[in-house]
Amino acid sequence: MRRKPPIPLLVPPVALGLMLVVVFLLTACIEGEDPDTTAPAPPPGEEFGDVPTGIVGGNELTPVIDPCGEAVPAPAVDVGERQTVIGDVINVREVEDPRGTVTLLEMGEQGGDVPFAIAILERDVPAFVGPFDDYVDKEICVNGVVQEYMNTPVIFVVEPGELVAPQE
Repeated sequence: MRRKPPIPLLVPPVALGLMLVVVFLLTACIEGEDPDTTAPAPPPGEEFGDVPTGIVGGNELTPVIDPCGEAVPAPAVDVGERQTVIGDVINVREVEDPRGTVTLLEMGEQGGDVPFAIAILERDVPAFVGPFDDYVDKEICVNGVVQEYMNTPVIFVVEPGELVAPQE
């Protein structure tokens, strides 16, 4: 007696299993979707509403709410800790480094020690608009991990938005 050939499967079992996994994952993503993420974008220029912004020395600062609320004064920083540091820029100087020129925005009191500096590597300078001297005599905040550089605690920044003006 002759046997009938098996009925061919339209979809191989492995592919069927993968399709079920994909459907399950898509369903889970859709059900867990945050409704706020689907809100329409605000018109240009109104992205931040009433959030105050600041400008220091021609460099536009990132709009934030109370950027310096938990700020530590420049003399009280702890090396190795992520901190928001606040202080007056008293001097700008450049130093040579194996990575190129490093611009230091020194913070402290005029005529006193420099307890802290903001460091900007040469490769990051083009992101900043205007001369760094415009920061002198301005109070600014910066957030990041405090590192030791040339015997001075510093935070390295790569873009102007990392420097913010405290709220008045």
